[in-house]
Amino acid sequence: MCDTFKICVLLFGQSSFTTGVRSQVRSLDSLTVTTASPQEDARALIETLSPDIVIIQGSALIQRSVIKTLGQGHTAYFIVIESDPTANQQNLDSQSSAVQYQAGQMQQLEASALALESGADAYLFLPPEKVTES
Repeated sequence: MCDTFKICVLLFGQSSFTTGVRSQVRSLDSLTVTTASPQEDARALIETLSPDIVIIQGSALIQRSVIKTLGQGHTAYFIVIESDPTANQQNLDSQSSAVQYQAGQMQQLEASALALESGADAYLFLPPEKVTES
């Protein structure tokens, strides 16, 4: 069970995803944060911790569904984050940039609708971290 005086967050996804979310979301470390990688660990942690918020890597979902991956009947707020906006896009190299942009926008809308219909409360695209040379 999470501390009743702090918001409890469960991060579910690959370690590179959870590390990236921790570094990009301000003040996340001031909350109670637990990470899980395999689906079984996430399901067990949701049952035992009863987190307030579950942040899920889009590619970690079974058939892009929160319910199929984690079950239903939870009181947590589910946020699905696509960490690679090109993950679901087709190869559009031969098309113009305007057509590529339109196709990308349409795929983002479809991915958002699918996530929301399958149990997510929010669906976001998180841009990859910029690597700066020192």
